[in-house]
Amino acid sequence: MLVKESLQKLYEIGEASVQPYDFYLEDSEIGFDDWVSYKFKTEDRDKYIIQFIRKNNFWVIQFSLTGKKNFNHEQVVNKGRNFRVMATVVNVIKIFVEWKHPDKMFMVASKSKEEDKRRLHMYMRYLEKNITSDYTFRTETYRSWDFSKNQDQDVIVIEKI
Repeated sequence: MLVKESLQKLYEIGEASVQPYDFYLEDSEIGFDDWVSYKFKTEDRDKYIIQFIRKNNFWVIQFSLTGKKNFNHEQVVNKGRNFRVMATVVNVIKIFVEWKHPDKMFMVASKSKEEDKRRLHMYMRYLEKNITSDYTFRTETYRSWDFSKNQDQDVIVIEKI
């Protein structure tokens, strides 16, 4: 039984076949032209936020835990819920793409060590398999969006064909 469950999890990576969490569009006082947020909660009562932030001619996608003091989108969470969390994130991105039809988006992947690219690759696999074929996907390194930091950041570039 344990082997069967392990094999099933291997098959599910990138497939978004796991049931996503229920999520909702957060009300916005500034409107939905430049900032869109969705929220969801896990069975462990962890609260997540998925944000789409317009920067000039592109959107930045970031998601993180919320409800914590000093939360940030770079925080790494390892609770074994990554399949359901990623299924939810992909579902939200699909809805956002259908709604806003963005030409270009950047998605930041959190990591526990500077050289660790596992999450970046996992995010990339989910996006490639689940977002409309009207988009291309590639990874690039950019200067951090957080200008208080002086470091480069690996991102997934999602661009309309």
